[in-house]
Amino acid sequence: MANIYPNGGGGTTGDIWATCKPLYASGAIWYVQSTTGTDAASPAGRNREKPLATISQAITNASDNDIIVCLQAHTETKVATFAVSKKLTIVGEGSVAGAPAVTLICGFVGALFTITSPNVELRNLKLPTSSVANSTARILNNQTDFVMDGCYVECSGNDTAAALSLASGSDRTRIRNTTFISTATSSAAQPESAIKVTAAIADLELDGLVLSAGTVGFSNYFALDASAAAVTRIRANGVSLLLGADVNLNAATTGRFNVQTSTGGSRIQW
Repeated sequence: MANIYPNGGGGTTGDIWATCKPLYASGAIWYVQSTTGTDAASPAGRNREKPLATISQAITNASDNDIIVCLQAHTETKVATFAVSKKLTIVGEGSVAGAPAVTLICGFVGALFTITSPNVELRNLKLPTSSVANSTARILNNQTDFVMDGCYVECSGNDTAAALSLASGSDRTRIRNTTFISTATSSAAQPESAIKVTAAIADLELDGLVLSAGTVGFSNYFALDASAAAVTRIRANGVSLLLGADVNLNAATTGRFNVQTSTGGSRIQW
């Protein structure tokens, strides 16, 4: 039997799945808030007024096709990965100065998110730079139908791997209305790249993606590096390449790439 939420997720700003109403869903909504929440086994977290404290507990309590809503003041500095092995949508409420209000920081050497299930969505989340030197991509995906929508990802000299790594199996990945920006201040300590495609994949959709090289850029020169293998049917529409952010596509890649805004010496190598 479907769940009916007359007030949706109860949010007023942020991702659509936190604010739309009414909401009819086959799955459940779980709430997370780091300052007021308490972790406990299911059914804890189903009540907006009694949220869980961590996303990891929400992942444990949830089932396939559920929604995890992070309330506006939610912040986590992680010392272990978010292991997402279920078909979940993780969304943030609210915004601050035009960026998502929900903040997730990688405080260890490893992936902040390890995606091992198809149909995972990350929406309206802010990922500041790693707080320690980190040689692992903060988001590792090798599953179909992965979505990032409305996220804001910062990259600094601590991030010596790509912010997002799309490995074999990442077919039908969709990145929408999401910003990746280099916040490094020294050319001796640059982030590696924003997005790296490490194997052949199909149907990569980039819609409203913003890539910014900031003041000193990326260490491998490319904000989006998909040179390792062909992407079959890339569809990039309304992409912004700012302050010299470059793109490298494998010569055998097929599809189309539309740049809406370009500043600095930005280029596409195909």
